[in-house]
Amino acid sequence: MVRAFKFFFNINTQMESCSLLETVSTHFLEQNKTWIQKLFTSLPVCVTELIPNRTEHEFGHQYKFSKGCFNTRIGIMASSKVSGPKCGDNGGLTQKKEFCKRNAVLHGRCALHPMSVGQEVYQQNEYFAEVIVTFGIESNMRPLPFTTTFRNLNIIVRDQTLHALDILDDSLVLTPAFVVWNQVIDKIKIAARIPRELTLVVNSQPGFAAEPWWLVDHFCSIHNLKGVLQCNNTPTQAGFTLKDYDLNGVWTCV
Repeated sequence: MVRAFKFFFNINTQMESCSLLETVSTHFLEQNKTWIQKLFTSLPVCVTELIPNRTEHEFGHQYKFSKGCFNTRIGIMASSKVSGPKCGDNGGLTQKKEFCKRNAVLHGRCALHPMSVGQEVYQQNEYFAEVIVTFGIESNMRPLPFTTTFRNLNIIVRDQTLHALDILDDSLVLTPAFVVWNQVIDKIKIAARIPRELTLVVNSQPGFAAEPWWLVDHFCSIHNLKGVLQCNNTPTQAGFTLKDYDLNGVWTCV
């Protein structure tokens, strides 16, 4: 279940309201605070917006953070294009300003002439009014939660796309906002005793209630299914949703 929404939260204070949007924001913070804390020294106010892309089934989010400080250098990432096998082919220069003839061993350069990570625009601890963080088309990210690096995290400041220069290759685990939203809605449906959106037939046995966006491992856990869940004789994978497969297909657990 994917719905457009916005929510506001201050992640330095305890949420007192039990509204739906505040509940979503609290859980989003809990599941993503590790990578957020790497970007910001003090965690700022955030607004999250769903951004449709090419089709209604493809979307991402933009995470707007305001009135905070960077916890790392932010700037323009250097080009990683490699033109040849020698360090000098990729811009490496000796002290005499001659192209280096050593073999390229790391990102197109030799150990004596490493490639610059990029050009700094904002220093660590520098204040910002607003930044937008995006990861691209989040609907296609699998498995969930999604593991990536800060190299794939875009930081937009005053319409300029920047990156966290000193932690580019650090890994991060993202639980997209749409996943958090679905988790909260799921708890509401349970409390309100709202029927599940679909039922699957597994091993010719009907009545396995589910939601299309459930992770396959969650579905198996809920119904105590042992073995490997398959759809049309294709094994499903942990971290993928049921709707990633053919919901009208033949489901088995072997």
